[in-house]
Amino acid sequence: MSVQLLSRETFRKASRKLKRAIPMIGPVVFFVSIVVLYRQLRGLDFQLVFHTMGTMSAPALFFAAGLTVLAYINLTFVELLSNVRVSSNLGYKRIGLVSFVAYCFSKNIGFSVISGGAVRLRLYREWGQDFGNITKIIILNYISFWLGLFFVTGMAFAVSPPTFVRELDLLTGTFRVFGVLLLLLIGGYFLLIKKIKRPLKIGTVPLQLPNARFTMWQIVVSSADWLITAGVLYAVFSGHNVMSFYETLGIFLVAQFAGLTSQVPGGMGVFEALFVVILSERIEKAYLVAVLLTYRILFFFIPFAVAAAAFGIIEYTHNKHLKEILSRAKDRNQKADLQTEGNDKNSK
Repeated sequence: MSVQLLSRETFRKASRKLKRAIPMIGPVVFFVSIVVLYRQLRGLDFQLVFHTMGTMSAPALFFAAGLTVLAYINLTFVELLSNVRVSSNLGYKRIGLVSFVAYCFSKNIGFSVISGGAVRLRLYREWGQDFGNITKIIILNYISFWLGLFFVTGMAFAVSPPTFVRELDLLTGTFRVFGVLLLLLIGGYFLLIKKIKRPLKIGTVPLQLPNARFTMWQIVVSSADWLITAGVLYAVFSGHNVMSFYETLGIFLVAQFAGLTSQVPGGMGVFEALFVVILSERIEKAYLVAVLLTYRILFFFIPFAVAAAAFGIIEYTHNKHLKEILSRAKDRNQKADLQTEGNDKNSK
């Protein structure tokens, strides 16, 4: 009995320590990444970096820009799937606008459930969606996000670990096991949705998990998102033919997991640090940094600027419309008051 109590107490203490440690993982990863970047790039001539950015292949940049547009269009289908699941009555244009603004905010601000969720709550409420449906849409988007990432990473690492991993013999098995585990998690999720028939309670919101067919569509659309996003980076690299798409994808996926662990907006710093560490021996650092900066500007900063402007216009239009409604209501009240006063005088 005493042994059992001791083990339970030990487990509780370990759980408390783990809960305190988990929030520190992100800041630690970010700090280590910044230190690594500083050491790797110390003494780098940034004038050369900017010069390299200015001399990048125009066709490669146009290709990357086109893939960026395609990536954000594809994300509208992730949003559309979630809306279809909750029987939303919104048209594709509004769903697409919510998707673009919300994903741009979440990618650049970080904490995607909070930042992207706040945008969705604001816009969907504006267009008549109730809180329960909005919550379900956010959760379904989040599930799609992880299903796609797990599937693409699982397939890439389980079937054939990327070149940079195969060069480090000790890591090949580790990455392959990691890939298999991710695929097993997806298999476990399919078993879960088959077994659980009753809606899950997310706070006060009941959520019926999607069926296998819907989940397959989530995996297809979300996987396309990850592949296209990696394609943007590959397109920027492709101007100098330094890496294959598969090799770019492998490093991209590892960097994504590291960036998501840190919860730094867009994995900024963490994402770049991994690329610099892995590729600095093969690729000139000035060119590597130029590629990573160009990718971040194309895929993150420019879409975010457009999304912020679009959101500002929506807010301005909404406030203007609201003021007009209040002004008309005030005029009606004043007319009603004057009419009442006139009737009172006539009755006297």
